[in-house]
Amino acid sequence: APLSVEQARPSPENGRAPSSSTGADKDRVLQTLGTSAKMERCPHCVHPVVVGVSGPTRSGKTTLARALVARYRTRMATPMIPMDCFFDLAKIYGDVASKGLEFPDWECPEALNLKQLQEEIAYQVSVATQLCPSCKERQGVDQPPHTEPTTLGWQRYKEHVQEERDRRKGNDDQQLDCTQPHVVLVEGFLLFIKEPRIFHFDKHIFVSAPGPVCRQRRMSTTHVPDRYYDEVIWPSYLNYNAHLPDWLAAGMDLLVLDGTQPAEQLASAACAYVEGRHEICVEDRETGAALLHESLQQLPPQQHHLLDEQYTDGKKTSNWRCVLL
Repeated sequence: APLSVEQARPSPENGRAPSSSTGADKDRVLQTLGTSAKMERCPHCVHPVVVGVSGPTRSGKTTLARALVARYRTRMATPMIPMDCFFDLAKIYGDVASKGLEFPDWECPEALNLKQLQEEIAYQVSVATQLCPSCKERQGVDQPPHTEPTTLGWQRYKEHVQEERDRRKGNDDQQLDCTQPHVVLVEGFLLFIKEPRIFHFDKHIFVSAPGPVCRQRRMSTTHVPDRYYDEVIWPSYLNYNAHLPDWLAAGMDLLVLDGTQPAEQLASAACAYVEGRHEICVEDRETGAALLHESLQQLPPQQHHLLDEQYTDGKKTSNWRCVLL
């Protein structure tokens, strides 16, 4: 019999929350957050603010990210970097065949080419850095090489980049503002996993929402098979984000927003945080912990359709292995 995704997938430590929050645990977490995937920075250059926006499916993270793009368009040397552009299609469907999976697993770090994502973020950060005279002389020497990813959705991302450049041509109010630090924005559902660390973000934003809300939103927009949602999407979210309450308690600079609130309210809070007009305080941590606790819950049992009743963009198909989610 075909294996389920949970049976075939390794059991990583990614989402396992520490059993206690001792002082040693907090020191270890803060050391990890402060050093892993962090780039060396010249103190004389004007470095961009690197913002990561994450959250469960249909929590509102993409809507918020788009609002931030609209707000900071003139401070963004590159458009938003979507994690979804780095799915490794060959790996995803290769695992179905090699591991005998019942259906493809799009919800784990192994489904993404994280190395290419990290390289793209590093490259765009270098592009968005306003160099000091000394670094300008060395430009091209220390700059990370830019190898175009070959992952799913990359062509669409390239077209988006070109559209943004074309929009700015001859449009004075869209020209890049070099009087302020630029903004690099990354959006994705696995940005804050435990291992491997994706990148050293300057600002961490997590849009949270209860499981039933995310499920209802997902099923009313991009319908997926019930079993896939209940047995893969939501358990994967719980597994790879279970550590966030401990990280928040340990002092992680993390703004947790309620995805059930109006989009304008979320955008306003996020902008205040990105711009340094709002620092994460004790009250924010308590509110964030409550939101995460509500979100990181198992879904109530559901009655599922037969295995061969599948959906792709609202249309039935008969083969689990052909579903592009």
